[in-house]
Formats: sequence, C-alpha cells, structure tokens
Amino acid sequence: MLGLERVGIEMEDIFRSVNDNCSTAVKAGRLIVAGGDEALAAAQKAEGGPKPACDMHLGSLAFGLALSLVERRRGGRVINRWAPFQDLFKDLKKMVNYVSDKKNKRFHKYKEALEGIQQTAFLISMPNSTRVAGAHIMMQEALRSKGALTYYQSCKCQELPIISKEQWKLLAQFEAVLRPAMKLCFDIQGDRVEIAGESVLALVRLKIEYEEEEVYEVVDTDADAWDAGTSFSSLPTIKMTPNTARSLLDDDIS
Repeated sequence: MLGLERVGIEMEDIFRSVNDNCSTAVKAGRLIVAGGDEALAAAQKAEGGPKPACDMHLGSLAFGLALSLVERRRGGRVINRWAPFQDLFKDLKKMVNYVSDKKNKRFHKYKEALEGIQQTAFLISMPNSTRVAGAHIMMQEALRSKGALTYYQSCKCQELPIISKEQWKLLAQFEAVLRPAMKLCFDIQGDRVEIAGESVLALVRLKIEYEEEEVYEVVDTDADAWDAGTSFSSLPTIKMTPNTARSLLDDDIS
C-alpha cells in the first residue's frame, strides 16, 4: 500500500476496483493486499477486507482518480475533481448521449441524415462512469465522428449540444496522452501466469515513456473533415510536445 499511496490510491480504493477470477488477478491482489501471503489474504477477505483485483483494473483506477472520473469523497464532497478534464468530459458525454440514445430514436435520425450525404454514422459507446478504458474508447469514437457530428448539428439538428472547436482540440490532446496507458490496460488482461511478470515490465516501460516522451501524435481536429468510418489509426495527426500541450491547457484554464 505504501507504493500505491504515493500515487494517491488508498486502501479504501482497492474495494472499488473490479474483481477478476483469473490467475493474474488473484496473484496481483494477494501481493497488493497481503504481501503475497495467501493465508493473510484469505483472512482479510473473510473479514470484509479488499479482495484480489487485477492490475489492469488497478491501473485504470489510478488514471480514473487522477482524471476525477473516479470520485473520491470526503464529507459528501468530491475532493479530487480536476476541472480541465471533468468539464470537457461532461460536455462530451452530453453530446454523445444526445445522438446515441436509441430509446428516443435520435440515433436513427442522425444516421439517416448522414446516409443522405453518403456518410457513415455509428453508435458511439457510452462508458461505465468509472472505467477509464471505456472513456478512452468513447473519446476515440467521438473524434472519428467529429465531421459527422459537426455536419448534423449545423445542417439538421441545431439542438445537438456539440462541443466547441477548442474542446475538440483539448479532447484530442487528452486522448493522445491516455493512449499508451489504455493500451497497457488491454494488453495485460490475458489469463496467463506469465502476464504477472510481463505487466511489471510493461509498467516500467510505460513510466519511462511518459517521463521521456518528447512528441505525441495528436489527432488534427483542424484538418479537412473525414468520414466517421475511417479507422482511428488513419485519422490525420499532428506532432505535439508535452510542453506545447501543457501551455495550451494552461491557456484554456486561465
């Protein structure tokens, strides 16, 4: 727990990570909550203590707490809210929910409008509120659908609460920074004993990447509109340094 507390994860947070039954989850959980002692881990579980949880979910939890997707409350108040991301994500979900809610048939109208100009429209995934990987998928799918959503709002549905030009840029920057970590979350899901050791090396590699990365490939939201059917890896990008992105974020905050 000492290592986790250094990055803001407390004992109570272990309860919140999703439990898995695969071998990696059990081994990682025992290591985290009981130092690898199986008898102690079993005793803690019997007493209502933290259950073994896989490092994929713990990694996702770390990013969730940092971005305030996962809320930490004290006295009924959220104490880890980070406005630069939370405000953007709130507006993003509002926009996506407007066109992706199948119950009120808005998605079908959106799809029909895009089919009328021979463009693609697909249902953007709405993530679990505390799952960072799902949030990242929604961010990528929204960026793929930028042209479609912009067209629909400007020509067919002015009620669509589309995010601003500046928010599209900020969304692309957040997506680029989260991308390596989210890839890791998916890469270490395998139910193999070897994954436990491989994930340690992957985490070290990711730490070095974040500390030493000089350039990020960021989706160019100013480029000519692309069809939503374009794969994310084929979207136009620009190179951006962490310092450039940080200065733009500071400008938005101010």
